[in-house]
Amino acid sequence: MKKFNFKIRKVEDKDREWIRKFIIKEWGAEKVVSRRKIYYPHKLPGFIAFDGKKYLGLITYNIEKENCEITSLNSIVKRKGIGRVLVESVKRVAKNLDCQRLWGITTNDNLDALIFW
Repeated sequence: MKKFNFKIRKVEDKDREWIRKFIIKEWGAEKVVSRRKIYYPHKLPGFIAFDGKKYLGLITYNIEKENCEITSLNSIVKRKGIGRVLVESVKRVAKNLDCQRLWGITTNDNLDALIFW
């Protein structure tokens, strides 16, 4: 099996418009709601998986006090390790900031997420 190569980097300002459009395409709106709180992923910190100039995945998160919530996680290419590496990237940030909890929410009809988690 051929190895799938990609890199991870922090979200930069130049990515914000792509993120907004990507979230609308993937989620149906530019905002996500979790526990009655509205988030705009294109305004949050996160990480992007890429291969050259092509985006392959995105994770965004929000930190409040000692809690880190994953607010969005999408991989354009499935089952190649992109989601796992993106989560590990946020995990490192949360650990470095002494977060006590790292968590995310999904719905019971999101089969890809249920398989992933």
